[in-house]
Amino acid sequence: MNSEYNQSKLLTIEEEVINEIASGYFECRDFFSTYTNKDYEIYTKKKKNFLLSLCMRFHEKFGDFSFLYPVDKSYILKTMKKSYFIPLIVKNGGFEYPKSFVVYFDLIKDINVASVKLPDFTSIDSYFKNFKISEGLNEFFKGFFSRLKKITIPLRKREVDVLKLISDPNFLKIKSDGGFHISPISDRHILEGLSLSNKNLKKIERATTLLLNYKICWYTGVIVNASKFGFYYVLIDSSFPFNDELKPFLFWDIKFSHNEYRILCIPFDSTEELLQGIDYIPLTNWSWNSNMNAFDNKKIDTWENFKTPTLQTASLESSNYVNWDLMSPLQRKYKPWEIHVIKTLSRTSNLSLYSLEELFPDIHVNAIMKFLEEFVEKNVFQYYNSINFIGLDFRIGVRFSIDNKDLFSNFKNSLIMYPIAHLFTNEEEKQGLGFIHIPRNAVSYFLEQIDEFKEKNPDAEIELTFNNFNLLNRSLNLTNFNLDIENGIARYIKN
Repeated sequence: MNSEYNQSKLLTIEEEVINEIASGYFECRDFFSTYTNKDYEIYTKKKKNFLLSLCMRFHEKFGDFSFLYPVDKSYILKTMKKSYFIPLIVKNGGFEYPKSFVVYFDLIKDINVASVKLPDFTSIDSYFKNFKISEGLNEFFKGFFSRLKKITIPLRKREVDVLKLISDPNFLKIKSDGGFHISPISDRHILEGLSLSNKNLKKIERATTLLLNYKICWYTGVIVNASKFGFYYVLIDSSFPFNDELKPFLFWDIKFSHNEYRILCIPFDSTEELLQGIDYIPLTNWSWNSNMNAFDNKKIDTWENFKTPTLQTASLESSNYVNWDLMSPLQRKYKPWEIHVIKTLSRTSNLSLYSLEELFPDIHVNAIMKFLEEFVEKNVFQYYNSINFIGLDFRIGVRFSIDNKDLFSNFKNSLIMYPIAHLFTNEEEKQGLGFIHIPRNAVSYFLEQIDEFKEKNPDAEIELTFNNFNLLNRSLNLTNFNLDIENGIARYIKN
């Protein structure tokens, strides 16, 4: 009885929280439609007072319900007064009230770092009006973020030029002088990459500020090829039980209509023990692409220039295409501090040389730099971008098995030419699992091509999925692993 009462009380609190967030959303819509960047200096204080009042009202109502927050009460109060938002716990993420939606229609700022035009929020307006609060907070946040990722934010030419450059893996890897990026890309790096003079630096600063503030493009994360230091990537399906011993090594998890496919990243020395009795496919290559060159902000359909690759006859045309060999580990012994650096790399979402210096005060900075440069040069890791709000929200998962060598190659080459693509393959067995981000104007043609390909090649096995991406990592978090790595073999030492 007490349990039922507590559950009922919890649902009531969640319903009240949803109502408060929805109410705050529409108050923000009204406020920011009234006050814009005309005389924005005058309105800045008014904006801060308004946002603080929303936070204070929320905190007065729900401040005592600790299950809503990822931090303690004192930190929430500091965040409210300093940054004008309240952090809330969300399954698989976080929500900052009211910042998570305000950032997209707040024009009370310098016009040069504000969106050239407000995004269309019609679908989100409708969502906040019509959501059934009885479905609870998790479903509420899930639905909000699902709709948010579909909006498109209009960009100026300077922002598009910067976006195209910083989405290029080659630029994120190699400096203009031939060296390797091991600290965050600066505005001056971007200036040089665009071959612009110093007088354009302010334009670059404004463009990167907008892209970062609106979360259109983040380029301080990393992608890590763990095979280089002795890990083994394998593909398994749901015909075998997924036990607790395997969970720490889960890298990808994609559900299809008749199967669920998982990619594991396992210390090579533990392969036999962990995969005993499991039929698995070793993965030999990780191919990925990030290419925004077809994006055109001047067109109504910003992806009109994208030429959909032909599945039957595709040949590689993307200069941004990366192919990592997963079967050629580095043959070296690692010092304890180097293994510590590897663990740090594996979990970082914002790599900074300064943060590594703080972790290893006893190691000279030059040693850290040399180690990281070797890792970038030898395709162990590099900086990676995250792209949002430019019409690439539609994602398709693909599982394929094609016996014909040429057809397999053509099919894979076609997929890798989409603006964002990741494919794991076994080149000998001609098997693959991956996903693509596809412009919406290309979806129907892509699906037609898949049907045609399957009709002409009935022995080819191709499965698609559109929503069930349970997990997609770019790096396996090794923080809690006790590891030894020598001669291309990683050993997992159980505590």
